[in-house]
Amino acid sequence: MKRDNFYASLWKKQNGFTFNVEGYARVSPDRLRSIPIFGQLDLAVIKELSEYFLTETFEPGTLVITEGAKGDKFNIAVRGRLQVLKKGPDGVNQAVAVLEDGDHFGEIALLKSVPRTASILAISHTSCLSLSHEHFMKLVESQPDLMGTLEDAMNARHQETSQVIAPVGQAASGSEQMDVGPPLVPTPQDPVSFR
Repeated sequence: MKRDNFYASLWKKQNGFTFNVEGYARVSPDRLRSIPIFGQLDLAVIKELSEYFLTETFEPGTLVITEGAKGDKFNIAVRGRLQVLKKGPDGVNQAVAVLEDGDHFGEIALLKSVPRTASILAISHTSCLSLSHEHFMKLVESQPDLMGTLEDAMNARHQETSQVIAPVGQAASGSEQMDVGPPLVPTPQDPVSFR
């Protein structure tokens, strides 16, 4: 039964994305609506929003976003794997999570122009859909209630995920250890160094 739930979960995360013959990805309105920050939006708004996403591809070792840089877009990983890195007290990046097909990041950049809270590194060939802050703001101007709905959803997500961006090995909530998988931080022989 657990295996069935695992495969159902994978299917749910990967479903709703298509690629055309040129390799450009699209996201269905239903799939977009399954992302918590967009879950309460009207279907008409979701359909319009889905048209603003652009395809970006990243090769392994590519730094997709840099901690501390200005956030300017929201991303959905369509296919591939990305590693979330957070600088530790010693200034060295630590792996805190791995994002895979269907995961998303950068929603704060849609609502606020604030520095990125973590770095994201492609660890496999990865295709993402990105929504720029500029395109998002055009939609907000035409939908006055959109900003409040998204801020509520973002605050809820922040509360749910605030424990994920804790230093590796520290307890997520007092007694349990956070499982972030094997460390995937580049080594000196890798093409990208973060030291």
